[in-house]
Amino acid sequence: MEKQRAKSEPPSSIATPKKGNKHTPQKTKTSSHESPPGSKGKRRRNKLQMCGDDFPPAFKSVKDVFYLHIKALWDLKEQDAIPEPPTQEELVNFYRKFSNAQQIETAVQNSGGGLELESEDDLQKYAKAQLEPVTLGRGMKNLSQSYIDYVGGMLTRIGFTHWRPNLTRNCDDLYNVACRITAIVSFQKLVVGGAYNEYSMNFTYVTKAGLLQKAYDHFVHYWIKARWDKERRVQGSYKAGKMKSNSNKNRSRLRDARLDFAIVNKLPKRYRQIIEETGAHSDDEQDEQKKDRYIIRTLRYCSRKANIFFRKLDECMAVSANNLGGTTHMRNRVLPKKPIESKYLVPPKQLPLDFYNIKWFKKLSLVDQRMTANLSSVAFLPNPEEALNVRPNADEKLSTKQFNKKYRDIVAEAYEIKTEEDSASEEDSKDGGESIDLEAPSENEEEELDGCYAPGE
Repeated sequence: MEKQRAKSEPPSSIATPKKGNKHTPQKTKTSSHESPPGSKGKRRRNKLQMCGDDFPPAFKSVKDVFYLHIKALWDLKEQDAIPEPPTQEELVNFYRKFSNAQQIETAVQNSGGGLELESEDDLQKYAKAQLEPVTLGRGMKNLSQSYIDYVGGMLTRIGFTHWRPNLTRNCDDLYNVACRITAIVSFQKLVVGGAYNEYSMNFTYVTKAGLLQKAYDHFVHYWIKARWDKERRVQGSYKAGKMKSNSNKNRSRLRDARLDFAIVNKLPKRYRQIIEETGAHSDDEQDEQKKDRYIIRTLRYCSRKANIFFRKLDECMAVSANNLGGTTHMRNRVLPKKPIESKYLVPPKQLPLDFYNIKWFKKLSLVDQRMTANLSSVAFLPNPEEALNVRPNADEKLSTKQFNKKYRDIVAEAYEIKTEEDSASEEDSKDGGESIDLEAPSENEEEELDGCYAPGE
């Protein structure tokens, strides 16, 4: 029988620079995904690291949009994308053409003082470059064609078919200097030309090349390079670590939302005890076919009763929000036809016995069973579908002590909980040779027993 799992989870909040009147400086709220974190007094890990006390507060609005501009140039389409390095051919062609930074400055400045189209000669060069298209990234493609032509022409003048810093070299390498100059100048030109009018920025700092250079080195040669170095050492390690971190945050948000609901609605303490544990909540993965939904993963240690309980809890939360005219802000979580096992393998400790999967639990040693579960406590009704209904089951109103008195021994029998005396007797029996326990159920009887308590698996 297919396991039933909870269907909802709060979404992760991803903010971008706020849009607004360009003449109204506005403090923006961004996540660490969009702009690298920096806090006052933070100890620097690297000389290129830029902390909060390295720039005026009003510069932050410019810095955030500048980082979006860099990501667009770099074609970093995904939130945690790993950048591609320049090819050897690109590097050879560049060093053949330039020998110092002044030559680069001259080439960039000759791209045009304003945002008008290039000269006929430049347009021909740009057209030829389209045989190997200049990749400006998804963000750049949202700009008008004149901005795209301008940036493309600038990159063509210095021989770039892609804007890709060389993270194997330091920030003062000539090729990397060219990347920095083109990023800063193109950003300044596009801001003046109105390309980023939708974002609130303090225009005083757009012309501060020194601050922009520090911000650039921090983002490219400290922040992104750290990500790139980790991925280069072990392929896939950065994304795996990031996915785990995001998954941990999502489970914590899910826990918080469910616990808030449980407290406000005064659910039984035995329910709240389970909800409080982050490890009791399932994780999920984004559906590759439909990006707006998430596939739920199965926790191997979680019982079917617990899964049904969480599904019922999510349904109650959705109904409550709808009745109040609000929204749950839940992810669209769906159950796969074939369960996908979660990568979270370590169970939460000392939860009521019936939270744990019967088959999984029986495989544990007696010592591990005692360390894992609270063997003297249970939490769920024999039929978990009767939990959290509009007309509550009378047994849900029982105190924890009364509930355990009524159901604990029944559940313990299904889990085949053994006492220390039982274990000692088994050892004695082994020492005395083979013996037959006349009171032990037959194999068929064991199957019947499992069937009776299938909801607890």
